[in-house]
Amino acid sequence: MADILERLKEEHQLMLKNLHDLEKVNIITPEGHQKVLSLKDFFMTHLQEEDNDFYPVLKEAAQKDSRLEGILDLFDENMKEISDFAFEFFNKYLKGAIEFEFRQDFQKLYATLKTRILREEEVLHAEFAKIKGKGA
Repeated sequence: MADILERLKEEHQLMLKNLHDLEKVNIITPEGHQKVLSLKDFFMTHLQEEDNDFYPVLKEAAQKDSRLEGILDLFDENMKEISDFAFEFFNKYLKGAIEFEFRQDFQKLYATLKTRILREEEVLHAEFAKIKGKGA
């Protein structure tokens, strides 16, 4: 249980670091393009891990806990919006775009992901730990 939470936290920190690093490169260079591609791959892999290892535990528990079900519904709606924007961002900048637009879009993506990560770790990780603690 602790392993999955620690792994997800480490991935969250790495995602934020990689985003921060992306801000420092010229997006229209091959290096910038490669960083966007790498970040997209990392983001997709991370979401898949959460979908496989993290959320099923929460969703199963939510079947018997309406409070948790409500929390998950809110997080699901929020994640849909974040994922849509993130994939628009990745696809837009993998095709090439204007540096000025990149700065605006980047700031929005960074702030949105950072807020989501903090909320997820504060709320959902705590719920996950409670669920797993009951079974231990």
